[in-house]
This record gives sequence, C-alpha cells and structure tokens, in this order.
Amino acid sequence: MRTRGDIEGRGKRPEGPGADTLQTTGPGSLQMMILLGLAILVVAVAGVIAYQVVYRDRVILGLKVHGVDVGGLDRDDASKVLQAKLTSYEAGTIVLRQGGQEFKSSPAQMGVRFDTQKTIDKALQSGKEGNPLDKLIAQVGALGAGVSLEPIYSLDGDKFAAFAKRLSLQIDQSVVNGALKIDGDQVRLLPPKEGLALDEAKLRDEIEKEVRALSSNPITIPVTRAAPQITEQDLAPARAMAQQMIAAPIQFTFDGKVVDKWTLPPDKLVGMVTFQSTQVNGKHQVSAALNPDAVRELADKIGEEVLQKGLNARFDYSGGNLKAITQGREGRELDADQFVQSLQTVAVSSGDRKLEVPMKVAKPAVGPNDGAKLGIKELIVQRRTDYSGGAAERRYNVELGTSRIHGVVVAPGDVFSFVDEVGDVTEENGYKLGFAIIGADTLPDPGGGICQVSTTTFQSIFLAGYEIVERIPHAYRILRYEAPMAGQPTMTGLDATIYPPDVDFKFRNNTDNYLLIQTRTDGQYMYVSLYGTKPDWTVTTKGPELANVVKADPSIIKQYTPAMAKGREVWVETAIDGVDITFYRTVQRVSQVVSQDKVFTRFRPERNVLLIGTGGAPAPPQEIMTVTPTPVATAEPAEETPTPQPTSPPPTPTKAAAVPTATPTAGRR
Repeated sequence: MRTRGDIEGRGKRPEGPGADTLQTTGPGSLQMMILLGLAILVVAVAGVIAYQVVYRDRVILGLKVHGVDVGGLDRDDASKVLQAKLTSYEAGTIVLRQGGQEFKSSPAQMGVRFDTQKTIDKALQSGKEGNPLDKLIAQVGALGAGVSLEPIYSLDGDKFAAFAKRLSLQIDQSVVNGALKIDGDQVRLLPPKEGLALDEAKLRDEIEKEVRALSSNPITIPVTRAAPQITEQDLAPARAMAQQMIAAPIQFTFDGKVVDKWTLPPDKLVGMVTFQSTQVNGKHQVSAALNPDAVRELADKIGEEVLQKGLNARFDYSGGNLKAITQGREGRELDADQFVQSLQTVAVSSGDRKLEVPMKVAKPAVGPNDGAKLGIKELIVQRRTDYSGGAAERRYNVELGTSRIHGVVVAPGDVFSFVDEVGDVTEENGYKLGFAIIGADTLPDPGGGICQVSTTTFQSIFLAGYEIVERIPHAYRILRYEAPMAGQPTMTGLDATIYPPDVDFKFRNNTDNYLLIQTRTDGQYMYVSLYGTKPDWTVTTKGPELANVVKADPSIIKQYTPAMAKGREVWVETAIDGVDITFYRTVQRVSQVVSQDKVFTRFRPERNVLLIGTGGAPAPPQEIMTVTPTPVATAEPAEETPTPQPTSPPPTPTKAAAVPTATPTAGRR
C-alpha cells in the first residue's frame, strides 16, 4: 500500500541546481527526439522517392557529356542538345601537321561517326543502377561534383584506311641514298633524303584520343623514318677520286712513243667513270672507277692495232740441205688484264697520266736453229699452175705472192693462214694495181693474181690430204687453174680465193710431223712444193662431177673506169658457162678412214666484160653489144666478190664431208 508520503514525493519538483536538466532527459524528451528523426527520415525517403519518380525518364542532375549539360532533360530534349553538339564536331575541322606540311580534315572524313542515342541511353542509366543506396550515393554525387560521360562513337575501318591512304600519298617519301653525278667537269653530290612512312596505327590512336575528348587540337602526324644507307660522308672519298679521274687526259705510249689517237680526253673519261657501292661490316663504301666494260672495249680496240702474230723461222730445202732464210718473228698481243688494271691506277693518279701499253710476247714455235728437229727429208706433193698469160701487173703480183709463202714451216697441229703469211694485199705492201669484181662491178684493185698463189697452195694441200679449215671458191670458173699439166691430175673447179682480212685460205697440219712449204716461179709456172715426212695415209679423189650447166651470155659489155689510162682496154671477164662441180677426197690409213671430204662449188656463168680507161674523166654508162665476141689474147678475167656456195648436210663418218667455206667480201684472181 502506497503511503501519503510516497504520493507527495512523486509530485514534488526537485530542488537545487540541475533540477531543469534532469527534467528534459526524462522519458518524454527521448520520445520527442525519436519522433523528430523519424519525421526527417520519412521526409528524406519521400524526397528520394520523389526524385526517383521525377527523374525516372530524365537524366539525373549534374551529368554532362563532355561539357554538354543534359541533366534534368528527357530523351528527346537531351538528344536535341547532344545531337547538335556532336554533329557540329563531326563536321568540324582538325588540323594535321608533318614537317612543315599542314592538312585539314573533319572527323567525319576520317571515318568518325557518333551514336547519339546510345550516348543518351548511357546518360539515362547513369545513377540509376544498383541498390537504392548505390543510386542515392551516385545521384547525390552528381549533384555535388557532377558526372562527365564520353560520347559513344565508331570509326569506320574502310573510310579511315582510305583517308590514311590519301594522307600517305602526300606524306610518304622513299628513302634516297646519296649519289654522285658528273656534270661537265665537276662531280656533284646528290644529297640523301630520309624516308618517311605514315604510321597508320598510331594515327588512329591519336585521332580517337581527340574524338573521345571532343577536341579539335592539331594532331602531329606520326611517321616511321628510314635513314639513307649512303650518306654524304660515305660519298666524299669517291667524289674526290672521280674528280681526279676527269681532271686531265690520259695518254698511251707504245714502244716508248705517245700514240695520240688513243688519248682519252676528260670529256671521254667522263663517260667512262662509274661508281660502285660495297658493304663492309654493314657499312657502305663507295668508290669510283672506270667502267670495266668500257676499259675492256678500249683494250680490245688497241689490241687489234698492236697485235702481231708470231711467224716461224723460214727455211729453204735444197739438195737435201735445210737452211734458215729468216729469223722468224715474235708474236705479241696486248695484255688485256694488265691493261685494265694499269689504266684504273693511272686514272686516279695526280702525276704522269701516261700508260705504256702492256704486251705479252711469245717466241715462235720454230726458230732459225731448229732445223734439225723438223724432220724435213722428202717431197710430199708438188703442184704447178701456168701464170704466163695476162697483164704484166698480174704476173708481178703472182711472183710477189709466191715469194711471200716460200719457206713457211707449219708445226704439228698448227693452222696455216695464207693471209697471215702474205700480209696486206695493198700497194703499200708492194702489190700492183690489178682488177677485181666487187659487188656487181669490175674495178681496179691491188693484188690481182694473188689468188693463183692461194689456189695452187690449196690444190697441193688437197692432194696431200691435210685438213682444210677454210676455203672460198671464186664465183665463176677460171680455166687457167684447170689447164692440164703433164704429170699431175686435172683439178676442175678446185680453186681458192682470198681477200684480206675477211676471206682466207687455211689448213691444219693434222700430222705429228713438221711441214715445209716451198714455192718458186720461172716466168711461166708457179710451183708449190710440200716437204717433210710423208704422212702414213693414202689419198684418193673422185670427180669432177658436173651438173646444172647454165649457158653464158655471149654479149660484150663495155665498162669504163677513170682509174685506167685513157683508151686502155682490158678484158676482165670472158664468157664461160656456169656449172655445179663436185669433187670427193678420201684420206685413209690402211683400213681406217681419216677423213672423207666433199667439195661442192656452184659457179655462175661469166660474162664478156671489156674495161676501158677514161684517164680520170667521168665514166660514161656501160654499153652492151649483142654480138659474139672474139676476146683478144690478153683477156684477163679479174678477181671478184665470191658468193656463198651451197654445201651438203653434215656428213656421217662413212660419207663425204663438205670442205669449210665462208662468205667473202671480194676476191682477186
């Protein structure tokens, strides 16, 4: 049971300090505070709910797309605002620079395309994802610090590649190595250039970086660089060397004397200089030199002029005694390899720019003291022909040509060249003016008659069985070579013309013994005698076989020439029928055939041509008289240009082989 005191105690206000404070912290005050907090929370929740409801279809406040404020806007309004900004950027200008060059383009031309709707979708989703607390934090953060989004875009690969290609055409440059060029009398340097190539991948990165920021700042075009492999420093020694090479002429001496026609002046040297680059330890070294092909060509040209074929000592065989009659001659030829090397050295020298033409000398195979080893002991074959008819000039040339092959020794395996032995058939070399048919005309020409010497030599070699290397027939028959001779066979159609340097008669001594050629004249006959050791073979001939006779035109043709004395008349051709003549030769050792040869000649019909001198006056047209001629006793068929003769196909070992021939340019009878 409660007492009165207890009741009174409850209703009595406390006394003393702090009595009010104690009053507010009682159960009633706490309740008030809780209620207030709940009220605030309710209001906050209500506010958040209201914010979520209001901005459910709008962009939250504080959100920008790279400076474009779209906060609080719905999709349509945000799209309008953002579309205008992005479209303007796409069409705007971005400057690209490289090495002083400047190019302008728009992002759209580079392939950039913004997607406004996807960007708005992203903006509308911002701050609205996750749990309510996450959303609240994001939305409050946007209100405070703001939120920035990047626009969504794409870069068209094909369009960008096309843009980069256009740009590279103006940016790219091939690397250019330094070079040297001779201009007049100066060696100029063509400076090297660095190579440039657009770096497409890096350019794309740079463009995308600017696009993401909606920036229009200038872009430095990224490139890859390639340094030239040959620099000015690499070229300096070669430039100095080339300048020295063309500074002064180069002279050539032969036997100690300067040969002016071979001199290389600076302007000729300019065309011969060449530059070469080699790599040594990965570094280029450039040098200057004379073009090897040009130097070799020069060596060949000079070599032809200084060439001297060696001549064996000559011998006379008489009464069983062999005596040397000439010392022979050393052969010499230009040393081409040494010439090329020496000329390169002289070309870069600053001293005496002269080169003594280097020569190689070869002693003759047979010297004047070699008679004992030659084995000359017997006559093998002798052949003679009649040269008594005809003009005095012709007889003189026959005798001169005969003397010039007397005593020739042909070593085993060697090839005899008639042209080499008789020398140039010119007036300077002692021959007198005769006649030759060159082309279609009969003209005065030195050496008429020399072909009787070559023909008689050929006939002796043919009868002896030696290998014929080169033989060219006349274009028409010369009957004096076929005239019957007591004690020797008639050799119808077996002739050989020569016309240095192109037409020659050659044979090979295809035995193991030396062969001596002896010749002489007695005013009527010329003789070719072969001495040595008789080959161990037998020679048989078959022929002549004549076919396809073509009758000659008997008309007389009068031709005029200013090269003969006025009124002088010479029969230079006499009408003889054309015909095909075939001869066969077999060379055999017991049962072994050494060679079988077929000699085929197609002679054309000859004309009656009377050559009349005008004494230097212009020659009138030729005259043709259709009467049967009676040539005078001095009728002298001239030498002429032989035509190629048909030959049989290459033989089998059991058939006759055609004697080698060549196409001549002229011939002297």
